[in-house]
Amino acid sequence: RQLDAAGIAVSCIGSPIGKVQIRSDLEQHFRRFQVALLRADQFGCAAVRLFSFYHEGEDAATVRDIVVKQLQRMTIAAAEAGIVLLHENEKGIYGDTPQRCLDLLTVVDHPNLRAAFDPANFVQSGVAVLSAWELLAEWGSYFHIKDAVADPARVVPAGLGDADVESILRAALAR
Repeated sequence: RQLDAAGIAVSCIGSPIGKVQIRSDLEQHFRRFQVALLRADQFGCAAVRLFSFYHEGEDAATVRDIVVKQLQRMTIAAAEAGIVLLHENEKGIYGDTPQRCLDLLTVVDHPNLRAAFDPANFVQSGVAVLSAWELLAEWGSYFHIKDAVADPARVVPAGLGDADVESILRAALAR
């Protein structure tokens, strides 16, 4: 009611879904995910941001199938609720490289799973950000406007880091 009275709308629920170890209790985590879908409905927004699971101590390739299965399950539930999931890249999760983000997006291959592009997180993962955007542009639906410097590793205001945020936004607008 307070948001409505102030004329403020919510565009996305910035959830921590998928920011758990892939070998954790995924049923319990799915129940938390369902709460995020409920909150999206309550706030009248059509998107929930999520991540693709930490895999500490394991190579990404060994957890891929489990990650894909979880994202497929969540995407189906989101579609039934009329919600779009926005997968955000982050250091240390399965989708921390543009290639693995693309893998998830193309394997799940559903209009209710899109990319939330975070340039700072790609910098922190040691990725060339503009080439990441070129690879993921087709899937990009949301930007987390953030920047980072690689050395020393830290987040900085947009435009003051190594992510070349201006070039990425120009490329997105041209698209």
